[in-house]
Amino acid sequence: MRESSEVNQNLPDFSFFIEMSQIASQLKSLDTKKTPVIENGWPLGPVLIRADAVKSNTGTGQSDQAGCRPKKGPHCRTTMPTLPDLQTLKSRPMLTTYLLGMVEVESILAAQRRLIFELEETGEVALILCEHELALTIGRSGSRAHITPDDDELKIDGLKPKWVPRGGGCWLHQPGQVAGYLVGSLSVLADSVEEFLELLESAILRVMADFDVPATGEANHAGLYVGGKRVAALGVSVLRDMVHYGFLLNVGPYMRPFEQLDEPGPDDSRALRQTSMEAVRVRPVSPARLRSRLIEEFRETFQLEPGPVFTESSGFSPLPEVVNRHVNS
Repeated sequence: MRESSEVNQNLPDFSFFIEMSQIASQLKSLDTKKTPVIENGWPLGPVLIRADAVKSNTGTGQSDQAGCRPKKGPHCRTTMPTLPDLQTLKSRPMLTTYLLGMVEVESILAAQRRLIFELEETGEVALILCEHELALTIGRSGSRAHITPDDDELKIDGLKPKWVPRGGGCWLHQPGQVAGYLVGSLSVLADSVEEFLELLESAILRVMADFDVPATGEANHAGLYVGGKRVAALGVSVLRDMVHYGFLLNVGPYMRPFEQLDEPGPDDSRALRQTSMEAVRVRPVSPARLRSRLIEEFRETFQLEPGPVFTESSGFSPLPEVVNRHVNS
């Protein structure tokens, strides 16, 4: 009872609070399609400030906003949140996310092409997170010589190598991975391709660190490694200033198929070896938590506003028609 009495004595007099209608009206003028932005842990909405704090601030130039909230307790702040410039908020691109589950590689390649044309006009950014059935793509740094089975052996496994215009080498896609495709204007996301790859790399490294996977990058930003074994591959392409492709993260795939690849390792002294997050952690990874952290980290790293999240392919308006048009042409 004594502790409760002490806490009550620290509560401010809320009868002096007033609503700052001008700030609220300015916030309402923002695009209503965008979700509320969080700044310094506080939602940007109508802000309440004590009347005596406003008077002190205008009279002496000193802020008394610290008295607006209790000074004790786990959820108390000593200062009011700083409101960002409204023009800056409007200029931030919005991130639209597509959580698509298991998708064919051809479908995603077609979806990227459509998104490039759409996002050129809107200036916004899209992130696709999905899995692929067994497939093999070869980037600009890859070679048919890096694939050990001959064509007949690959056909038995249902594999047909596909050349794609991204950076990086041979990527073996299969269930148990997270394939990420970030599509947007390079001039909005970074100052150069090099900086974009650095930001992409740092975002994924922070996510893996949250799952106790101590990965590191390399000089050419083509992959992330744990103990010399690759856990994630990175590669992008730029078309008319629109960057696309992204990364392939080994979460918990079957590792035997990787033996079909014979690529040089990061130091070129021996063949590339691969591992997975679950192999490093020696315990499962929650797919929902992993995808949630990836979305959150991409928003923060590239300074993007939260946008809608689609969980079906119909978000591509519509994806099947896009695939048929591009694949059959």
